[in-house]
Amino acid sequence: GDRATLTLDDTALIAGDQALFRIWATDGIHTTSDTSNTPFIVPNHLPTAEILEPTTWMTLTASQTLGLVGQAYDLDSSPLAENQLTWLSDLEGVLGTGPQLSLTGLITGVHHITFQVDDGTDLVTDTVKVSIVDDPTQLPYPENTLLAAPDPLIFHSTGGAKSQTVSILNLNPFQTLTWEASANAPWLTLNANTGPTPADLLVTFIPTALFPGTYQASITLTSPQLPDVSVVIPVWVSLEPYQLYLPAIQR
Repeated sequence: GDRATLTLDDTALIAGDQALFRIWATDGIHTTSDTSNTPFIVPNHLPTAEILEPTTWMTLTASQTLGLVGQAYDLDSSPLAENQLTWLSDLEGVLGTGPQLSLTGLITGVHHITFQVDDGTDLVTDTVKVSIVDDPTQLPYPENTLLAAPDPLIFHSTGGAKSQTVSILNLNPFQTLTWEASANAPWLTLNANTGPTPADLLVTFIPTALFPGTYQASITLTSPQLPDVSVVIPVWVSLEPYQLYLPAIQR
């Protein structure tokens, strides 16, 4: 009869020491099958372990809460039980079990946090560093980042000038940034073109010589301390027709 061969990737097979092959054959009407006589062994597959949060070295004070999130998978015995997922610190030992933990009051120092997955045969781990400090002034400052709000800026007018305030600040509150601002439409005016953070920038829409309709423009903020960064705030304007109401006179 016909002969066929199959090359099988055993990484997709569940581990076991009594595995058998079974083959089915059909002519479209009748079906028959046969099972191999000798069991074979599919070796255990290593589980996977990955720390999702935090992903990089971070620093917290002892009073802050550290959130730990891990992800584990095992082809042979998934889903894994909580007691097969263990969090450890090289400074404090076992921190808890399960895919997620929230911890407060860790001792000061640099912790090597390990997420350990045990499938009953093999162990795999993932590790991240977490620094715990007593003094909040030891926390790292956020990077200098120019921020502005609201974004976008929306004006509705029936013919008169309208003003709104844009707040400009640095994400790092301990560092002052010098900002520069410009608008790309003649019907937008700014009360300042440069200044230090934090600041409030007054933006005024002046509809002189504009017909009713919708208009778009933008305000661009830059900083000489951040040469490759710009913040662009879209400006949307809806100018409604002006309606004049006169008193009715009867004769």
